[in-house]
Amino acid sequence: MRGEQLSELVNKYYDKLDNTDKKIFKMYQDTLKDIDKQLTDQWRKMKADADLNDWYRIGRLDNLEAQIKNEIAKLMQNVADEVEKTAIDTTIKFNNEFGERMLKDFPNSKDFSGLNKGVIEQLVNENWLGVDYRERLGFKETSLSYDCINVLKVGLVQGKSMANIINDMQIKTGKYYKECTLMVRTETMHTLNASLVKQYEELGVGEVEHYTALDERVCKECGSLHEKKYKIGKEPPLPVHINCRCVYIETEESLKKALEKLDKKEMPSEKDKTPLNKNNKEIKFELDGMSEKGIKNIKETILELSEKYNTSLNVVRRGKGNEAGHVDVAYNMYLSSTKREDITHEFAHTLAIKDSDKLKLTDNKEFWKEITKIRKQYEKACANNTTKAISSYSHDSIDEFMAEAFTHSYLKDENILNEWYGKDYEYSDKVMAIINKYFKK
Repeated sequence: MRGEQLSELVNKYYDKLDNTDKKIFKMYQDTLKDIDKQLTDQWRKMKADADLNDWYRIGRLDNLEAQIKNEIAKLMQNVADEVEKTAIDTTIKFNNEFGERMLKDFPNSKDFSGLNKGVIEQLVNENWLGVDYRERLGFKETSLSYDCINVLKVGLVQGKSMANIINDMQIKTGKYYKECTLMVRTETMHTLNASLVKQYEELGVGEVEHYTALDERVCKECGSLHEKKYKIGKEPPLPVHINCRCVYIETEESLKKALEKLDKKEMPSEKDKTPLNKNNKEIKFELDGMSEKGIKNIKETILELSEKYNTSLNVVRRGKGNEAGHVDVAYNMYLSSTKREDITHEFAHTLAIKDSDKLKLTDNKEFWKEITKIRKQYEKACANNTTKAISSYSHDSIDEFMAEAFTHSYLKDENILNEWYGKDYEYSDKVMAIINKYFKK
């Protein structure tokens, strides 16, 4: 993809960040409303002519200072979470569209699907400025708390009303709101460009060049860097400055060389492909003692599913006893069965395990929240109409409900499920939609 097209794509996602600006503005407004309520409540308890010494003597000022610090700490935590969420979500969406366009330049790379969410999360949390965004927000939290408390003290000394004090706080906090919205843009643009460079490297592109937006808003600093070339790994981090919209593109020569290598390279057969988990680590197989046909079926099914979903699976081992299979909280799979439906069921557990969240080994709480909601609807529907059932095992636990629904929906067109499974796919398809939202590549 050439510079003008890529720059246009980057600007498209940059402009969409206006929605995040509105979210952060609401966070600030909500925080000020909470502080206003606490100040007003305390004000009503004081005598009309109370001075600063009265507030200190009764201890109410100390309480207010603690409450203000607490509210601002919550605000900055919410802002930090929004920075991370926006940078990840925007980069994922950008990568998907970027990948579709790159297929035109890399026709042999038919499995190109961009970076997985785990890699993007690592890029978001890079200390590319020496201090990560959460630490920088920590500094702002300290300064904002100090400024708000100072506004309160000065207002009390000057005999201002609480309405005027809150108004002064709003004026004082305006710059912090602006700085936070700029931080969202800066971190998102950095993650987006870092993901681009990483993909160029994976595709065999060895050199990139700096490309500006080429419009009336381009500054002299960025304009002077336009078309400057760098070897992959030697490029300085982008953005250059706050509100920078520059991007790294592949150089024509390096793209040509990468395409030539790709044309000469024989695409791997299904037999030679290696299944990878969401951290781009190879999924190991320890299946000694199982039949050759069974091992083949296990490997082919795991490969197929791991190419479609971001799995946490590490090792597939031969199971023991009569149990078809299970997955432990460390995301190791144990299989006694070699049936496709059993492998698919156990694979679903490698996407998310409730106990793994409880042990804080993973964090899929939003996923489980949505699954829990659907499960309640499902149990209610089954109570009224048994034909709605996915399978008898789907009522066992929330983990088994999720895995059975995944298996039921994923294999519904293959006619291999036995009589234990139902014929109504309403709820299994709803669960599959949630799984696709969180785990599909």
